[in-house]
Amino acid sequence: MLAERCAGYPPLARRMIALGVAPLIVVLALVVMCSPLIAARHAQDGWREEARELLARAKNAATDIVELDRQNAAMRASPLWPKLYQRGGTPAPAMLQADIGAVLGSVQVSAQSITPIAAQESQFFIKTGARVTASMRVNQLRELLTAFASHPRYLRVERLTVDAPHAQVETDNPPLAVVAEIYGYELRAPPQKVH
Repeated sequence: MLAERCAGYPPLARRMIALGVAPLIVVLALVVMCSPLIAARHAQDGWREEARELLARAKNAATDIVELDRQNAAMRASPLWPKLYQRGGTPAPAMLQADIGAVLGSVQVSAQSITPIAAQESQFFIKTGARVTASMRVNQLRELLTAFASHPRYLRVERLTVDAPHAQVETDNPPLAVVAEIYGYELRAPPQKVH
């Protein structure tokens, strides 16, 4: 169809069309032939970059292991380490509730409720919590916070809400409504030496 149409053109117009179409065909053929080569080159560049990064990490691996061993030893020597709940045996939420109950009993406060809070996991620790609702006097609250701070386990009071009666007498020590969120931390896995 195109050939028949071109046959009707004068010879000069046919030459011009041929001179215009020929380079276009050559360029199209080059693109078709070169595009797989260009794609292969880009794939090779990505692979080479990954290999360079892997070799750089491997080169520094010995130094990284020494640094990790140093950090591991420092962490184990920390006075905080033995205060964390260890995995195995009694689950940390049950131990936390028992610890909270013991602390409350030591300051002669009984909890109205101790409600578990959903655990939050991080890379190394599991943060286990409980919400405690109790009624106590201000001196008992001070003793309670001191008892949590000096407990053999690392117990952290993160939220504390205290409601006092609206009408108070200067010489009276009214009961306070206290809600506290108390957290303990458990190691995610048994401690292991890095080699």
